[in-house]
Parts: sequence; structure tokens; C-alpha cells
Amino acid sequence: MKKFRWFASHNDNAHNPKSQNSNSSLHTEIVISAYLIATLGLGLIACSKAKSSTAALSAPIAPVTAPLPAAPVPVVAEAVPPAPPVARKKVARHRPANVTYKNDLYEVSFEYPRRYSLKTGDEAIVDWFGSQPMGMNFVQSGGVAVAAVELPRGSFPGTDYHDAFFTISVNRQLSEAQCSQFSAVEEQSADDESVAPRTINIGGQDFAETSTFNGKSTEQAYARYYHRYDNGICYEVALGVQTAGYGVVDGITAVDRDDVFAKLEPMLASVKIVSAPKPAPDSSVAAATPAPTPEAEPNSIH
Repeated sequence: MKKFRWFASHNDNAHNPKSQNSNSSLHTEIVISAYLIATLGLGLIACSKAKSSTAALSAPIAPVTAPLPAAPVPVVAEAVPPAPPVARKKVARHRPANVTYKNDLYEVSFEYPRRYSLKTGDEAIVDWFGSQPMGMNFVQSGGVAVAAVELPRGSFPGTDYHDAFFTISVNRQLSEAQCSQFSAVEEQSADDESVAPRTINIGGQDFAETSTFNGKSTEQAYARYYHRYDNGICYEVALGVQTAGYGVVDGITAVDRDDVFAKLEPMLASVKIVSAPKPAPDSSVAAATPAPTPEAEPNSIH
């Protein structure tokens, strides 16, 4: 029933012009009102935005401050362990095979192998099997032992080698002529005649030379002697070889004496005698002696 009545009422308005005009006016007012409301709403929104912008512009700007530098972090140095020591390479130092002996008192020197035994002073007096001194072949007494070098025992195993020596002695009691002579000299086996000493050159210096032999069936001694006169001194260099046992001891042979002397001769070749400088002539004596005046030639008359 209600629906029918609404239809009827609506239908009535549709056929009533006044009613239509009234509805049109009402519709216009509604549209105008909606427009005004929308406009007012937009205005309010715009105003709100303007206020927000003004407030944002009027707000005080906080000063921009640069960030403070960070405090330096202390660097803790780590303990570095010390480097291990570098092991030094051991350099093998080879000592020279020869040693130089020098006597400043007598101005004489020589070289000898390091492994040989050096003796000086009274210890340099070498005995022939404990009975006869070796190296004192001066024509007069007064000899002084300076140095002696002994070869190692057992240098020639399996032979009758006993020992060998190199010696230097001096004698201030002899003249130059006496120094060129020897108390014992080499003898020829044929007629037992003595052989005169000969002169040889050793290291640029002249020496008088002789050789001797002494011994018995079981012990022998061979020696070579060299004399030189210099600095007012008679110098004597001697090389000696002693042998024992050959012919009476089984299992040994006779040593070759030349092989033994070959070990002594390098020491002989190294002997140096430093000659003292000769004094210069006294100039005062030469000045005191008047020079001879040449005789005047006679005037010739033309």
C-alpha cells in the first residue's frame, strides 16, 4: 500500500508544473550549496597549507655545526720480537805453512815450516848422540848458538833415520880470512886428502861450504857447513842428519840422505843476513886536508 501511494504521489508531481519548478529550484540550491561547500573546503585546505608553510618558514633554523673530530685512538705498538741473531759464517783462516825467525841482535833471519820445532839460545846447541856438538865448525873457539830447527821424529818411517837439524851460530872472534876456514873439512875416500872449501851463492850472498861425516857402524852423522863474514861477525849455517840402527835392527832400511837434506835446504835458501850500513867518511877530516895546488906552468917566451 505504501508503494502504491509513493507512485501515485510521484506521478502527481510529474503532471504538476508548479511542483516541477519547485523541484528544479531546490535542485539548483543544492548544487550551489554543494559548490560553496566544496569551495569553502578547498579554501580551508589552502589556508591550512599556507599557514603550515608560513610556520615552516618562520621557524628558527638551527645552525649547522661541523661534527667534532673524533678523538684520536691511541695506537698501541705491538711488541715486535727481536730478530734472531744472524749466525756469522766462520771463515777458516789458514795460517801460513812457514814461520819467519828473526834475530835483531845479529841481523839474521830465515823461514822454517810451522810444524818443525824451533829452539833458541842454549837449547839450540845440538849434540851428536849426546857427545859431540853440531854446528860449531869454527877454526877457533868463541861460537854462540843462535837458533836450531829440528825435523819431527818419524819423518822417514821404516828407515834408520834418527833426526835432522838446521842450525845458525855466530863467532865474533874470527877475522874475515879465518871465517872462510873450517875446523873439520870434507875428506876424499880414495886418499883421505882434504877438499878445500868451495864458495857458493845463497840468496845473493856468498858462503864458503864444506861437509863432514862422523860415526861408527851403528850411528852416523852427516853435516854440511856454510860460513859468511858480515857485520864483523862470522856466521855459520849447518845442516845435519843422524842415522842409527841400519844393519843391526831388523826390518829397517837405510834412509836416503838426499831426501833428508831436501827438507833442510829450503831453510838454508831463506837465510838473510842484513849488512850494517858503512859509516860515511868524516867530512871534517876531508875539509882539513888542503887540496893540492896545481903547479904553475913556466911562461914560454916566443
